[in-house]
Amino acid sequence: SADKATKSATAGAGSTKKKDNTLKIVLIVVGVIVGLGIIGTILATVFFASLFNSATDGVDVDDGTVTIKSDDGNVTTTAGAGATLADGWPSDVPIFEPSSLKSSSKADNTSFSAVAATASSVADVTAYYKSQMASQGWATQLDSTSGDGTLLSFSKDNRVSSVIVTTSAEESSNEKTGFVVSVTTQE
Repeated sequence: SADKATKSATAGAGSTKKKDNTLKIVLIVVGVIVGLGIIGTILATVFFASLFNSATDGVDVDDGTVTIKSDDGNVTTTAGAGATLADGWPSDVPIFEPSSLKSSSKADNTSFSAVAATASSVADVTAYYKSQMASQGWATQLDSTSGDGTLLSFSKDNRVSSVIVTTSAEESSNEKTGFVVSVTTQE
């Protein structure tokens, strides 16, 4: 009977550990996909814009900022050392400080994203967003932490915001935590 209780407790602990590892893997994959997607989009946009700039209407490259204009809307991205928050960034969605902004994008003032890094811990950045988003009137929809990462989701009026916080893969930097903040207006 004691053996059964021990085995049951051990099995339960293994199940929790497996769930934590699964969530950790999901958070890492989401973070990598978002980060690579943003970086890939920026690089592809800059490459094609510079290659075809004189022959392509609707693409403007100006000092680290790429703007693509089409009948479907406009997308603007800044990246690199001179990255700044996209014009019109929602004032009720803060960016953790101190941090360095890696890129920022907007699509027709309905969708915004920012990628940044900081020397602060995952726990500090997560606590900041939990507190600041609540103080700005955002309701928490999801708060999931596992291992080295946190996924937060908030809603306010007709907008949703998500924050992904994870340890940085860049070992050569003192910026040990990376985070992505996005805001989308839903129709």
